[in-house]
Amino acid sequence: MDEAYMIGRGKYFDKNGLKDRSGVLIEHLKRVSEIACKYGYQLTMWSDTFFALAGGTYNINDVEVSNWVKEQIPENVTLIYWDYYSTDYSHYDSQIKRHNLIKQDNWFAGGLWTWQGFAPHNAFSMRATEAALSACRDNGVQNVFLTMWSDNGGECTPFMLLPSLYYAARFAKGETNMELIKKGFAEKYGIAFDDFMLLDLPDTPNWADSIKDPDKYMLYNDCFMGVFDSTVRDGDAESYRKCAEKLSAVKTDDRFGFMFDTMRALCEVLSLKFDIGRKTRAAYQAGREEVKKLLPVYDALAERLEAFYRIYRKQWMTVNKPHGFDVQDIRLGGLVFRVKHCRERLCEYAEGKSDRIVELEEELLNYYGSEPVSDNQWATAVSPNCI
Repeated sequence: MDEAYMIGRGKYFDKNGLKDRSGVLIEHLKRVSEIACKYGYQLTMWSDTFFALAGGTYNINDVEVSNWVKEQIPENVTLIYWDYYSTDYSHYDSQIKRHNLIKQDNWFAGGLWTWQGFAPHNAFSMRATEAALSACRDNGVQNVFLTMWSDNGGECTPFMLLPSLYYAARFAKGETNMELIKKGFAEKYGIAFDDFMLLDLPDTPNWADSIKDPDKYMLYNDCFMGVFDSTVRDGDAESYRKCAEKLSAVKTDDRFGFMFDTMRALCEVLSLKFDIGRKTRAAYQAGREEVKKLLPVYDALAERLEAFYRIYRKQWMTVNKPHGFDVQDIRLGGLVFRVKHCRERLCEYAEGKSDRIVELEEELLNYYGSEPVSDNQWATAVSPNCI
């Protein structure tokens, strides 16, 4: 029943007409509860829908869930308060207290960020976890778990979040000395904690401790029609070259080396791909000779993309079932062919075989602003056209 914000508005509405949506939720919950009781099960349920029905959204501090709803929640149902987004202790503290007004003995679900592109977000995950677990401890929350989702392709392997997992385990047991945590991590896994944290680099080359995901959307951002080109800043592409060098310098073993290889190869791609759209437009405006100078960059980019594909495929097959890699074949394979196609068009123009490249004559709109954003959707990154 997670995020059931449209409850009562789909086929239920077609069949039953307009009904009180809180009543619909409770009716369904009671039915499921009765089935669970028959077989001796206890239930846990995400709590967000109660708040969404009361106030239109989740995590609004002044939303009050009605006493009628509170009284209707079955005894064998425990609520789970989930929250992955804040690093502020007071936020979690107030949210837990609000949940306790609905029902006592709630669970908490935090998040270790695997679901925003190819790279992990250990730094942000640990800050959020520290704030959340501190509030849980102070409010007597006994049951806590941490989620690692796989939104829109599941590109990031959960093993890249080992620093966050280890940190959370030690912090939950009362250890707050970061140096001792790092020492224990190195002893357990045979690799320095700070070295493992370098896996965050593809997502944070110029902006620390964020939950942006340029490693994904700039990988797929089109060379001719890049909707994210307005977010590119001077030095961003060079930052990825430096990231690749740092990742290459880490000494790893067979257990973890494939992840560093993947992030290094991705950074090597992004050191060329990140600003290629802006460079292509500038070369086109300068004339055929400048376009010709850009062709070797496209050649190198195609080679690095194919190398990244092979390395990333190894990571996927090491960690996952093959299921789902068909999506990566389609996405990365399409990207390789698109880069080669753009290169051919530029070559034809440089050699005088064509008069124009019409996509490069379109005005580049500042659609997303001028700073890195968060957009994990392949379909919105790869093209301004319908996918």
